[in-house]
Amino acid sequence: MTQSCKVFARTLNTGLINVIKHLDDPTIDSPLVLCMQITGDKNAGRMLHRLIYWLPRAKKFGDWVYKSAKHWLAELGLTENQTKRVHSKNFLENIGVERELMKANGAPTNHYRLNVQAFLQTLADFCNLTVQQVKRLLEGKPLNPPSPPKPSVPQHPNHSAQTTESITSPTKQSPTTEDISDNPAYQKALQQEKQRQQKQAFIQYCETIGIKRAFINKYLVGIELSTLESALEGHKDLPIHQQTREIMNAIMKAPKQQPKRRFI
Repeated sequence: MTQSCKVFARTLNTGLINVIKHLDDPTIDSPLVLCMQITGDKNAGRMLHRLIYWLPRAKKFGDWVYKSAKHWLAELGLTENQTKRVHSKNFLENIGVERELMKANGAPTNHYRLNVQAFLQTLADFCNLTVQQVKRLLEGKPLNPPSPPKPSVPQHPNHSAQTTESITSPTKQSPTTEDISDNPAYQKALQQEKQRQQKQAFIQYCETIGIKRAFINKYLVGIELSTLESALEGHKDLPIHQQTREIMNAIMKAPKQQPKRRFI
């Protein structure tokens, strides 16, 4: 297995809640019901849901959790015949649960662990998604994350407006693009426009990940563009809810200049 099932299972129950939200199916309102749907059997679903609770607490080498018939009876009220039926029909094995008969406390006992890749594929098939999309759901990330804002280069302003003098005057020539580009005032205006557009792109990205406009109006005024880029660069790979919190904290702590006017 490419990932320890013990580590994977630590946040699996929370991840399944995200999957349920994505499915938006009124007949599936809890991880337990989802487990029943995935396995195709109520008792198998109850056993899977219980294993998800115990797998992060596995103490045996190989991340195995053992459960005897007495355990299943005490924890779920399942009889030995009911658990044998689940095992004989391979309900758990079919969705990625590995089962081996090994000794525990001196007696042969069923041991269970999760094959992470097989389970992810089962979830992906059930949700009609790719494995990568299911991973993102389990991690609390959107299926299609918003792309970070990319700086855009503004086009040259239109300088074709006529002046008060006639443009047909033989002694007067219109300025060329090269002449305009060499003008320091134009270069400054171009840089300011570029920064304004980059800042606006950052604001749109903040709104996309859930940062409210009231917060933006209050804290983003007067912050240097380099500070905004640093805040984004350091946190853009985090899950959306963590990314939102960290970017907001970075913005609130950033030094600010006194603005002459709002930029939005």
